[in-house]
Amino acid sequence: MATVRINELPSPVVDLSLNDMFPLWTNADGKTRKASLQQLLAFIGTGGGGGTHAPVLTGDQLIYEPEPAEVGTDTATIPEAAGLDFHLTRGGRPLKPQLPVTDPGYPRADAEYEILDAGGFKLLQPGDALGQDERYLLEFYELQSTTGGSGGGTGSGSALITGAITAPSNLPLNATTHAGKLIQIRGLSTQLTFTLPDLGDWPENGIIPFEATINNSVQHKITTTGGQFICLGGSSYNSIYVSPGEVVWLYRGTDGWYVLGDFWRSYDALGTVFPTFKIGPRDLLCKGQLLSRAAYPRLWEYVQTLGSSLVSDAKWNTATEYYYSGGWTTTAPGAGVAHERVDRPYRGCFSTGDGSTTFRLPDLMDVALAGVLSESGTDPLRPLNKPGGYQAAGVGLTTTDMGGQDGLTGTSTGLGYTAGSPGVTEFKNRTTVHGTKTRMANVGFYWAIKY
Repeated sequence: MATVRINELPSPVVDLSLNDMFPLWTNADGKTRKASLQQLLAFIGTGGGGGTHAPVLTGDQLIYEPEPAEVGTDTATIPEAAGLDFHLTRGGRPLKPQLPVTDPGYPRADAEYEILDAGGFKLLQPGDALGQDERYLLEFYELQSTTGGSGGGTGSGSALITGAITAPSNLPLNATTHAGKLIQIRGLSTQLTFTLPDLGDWPENGIIPFEATINNSVQHKITTTGGQFICLGGSSYNSIYVSPGEVVWLYRGTDGWYVLGDFWRSYDALGTVFPTFKIGPRDLLCKGQLLSRAAYPRLWEYVQTLGSSLVSDAKWNTATEYYYSGGWTTTAPGAGVAHERVDRPYRGCFSTGDGSTTFRLPDLMDVALAGVLSESGTDPLRPLNKPGGYQAAGVGLTTTDMGGQDGLTGTSTGLGYTAGSPGVTEFKNRTTVHGTKTRMANVGFYWAIKY
């Protein structure tokens, strides 16, 4: 068969161009052909099969000599190689690696070594073992991603997210398994805890993204290790909670974990009461119901900061009337003393529930909201002049003495009516009508609270 042979050629004296041609020996027909550098580049980039093959970036090298305890075994433990891929050479001879479990050809019967997630390798051929004074060359590499970054490693050059991990149970996180992964929280009705690693055990500038899928029905906990902090909205936390449908990204800083994005609004809006047409997925209707502290930990943490607006459940459920007769009291005033009665003046507050496992929301059904008289002063007509203090309906009057008006009977005192007035009590130009409801023109909404 006739072929063309090319003798030794001089090196190029100018820079090469992708359009430059070079001789190429084709084994299929035993001939020398010409090809451009551009054609060669395309061939290498596709592996000759037409698909896209990511280029390989070669990293550092490591020469490893087995520890005495490892000699005669098939496993080399190398913690500094954790989470990294490498080619392995033994005595100058490259060894064949085992394929990834996602490869259709896995397991490869002739594979000679397997890379260990915790760092190191295991020899796979029967009877093969680490020898004394042997040296192994590890050549680290990672694949170049199509977006310009690199994937497969855990360093600062890694792709932002290289996959997702479904988490239906409690999960302590580690860089080997979870770096570069989206953690999808799927605890459903079981509250889960995700423990962050020590800062020193996570890649510098690394990210941990969490997503609580919408089919969860409780809040899940993300907590730190060793008292380290999660920085969120100007505050620091040892633990934060994620509600169904929420996403939080944590950035590994030098002094703590930092929340990226607007997840801080979930905490900033805690306890906000607002009117709405529809109760949303992270809203609760304010109807005085008891809630589990464990199921709503984020709201319970907030409620504990409310001071006078958090009362015992016994006080919240007080059905005894409060009377005003120079000062609020539960004792009915005597005849001839002007007074106003208020039933359950703490219904707009939170309560501590059973004192250990529950707490109670305000009852805002069928009431309007009004500003308290002052931030720190007292209101002679509101027993609790703090957020949540209830005030009964009333009608303002234009005169202070209504003796005999509208056919009412009783003794006028100049301040109001005494017990002789049927169903009506006046105090300082204010009348409360018991058994009926005074109202203004209004539109009904749900009063909801953010949790």
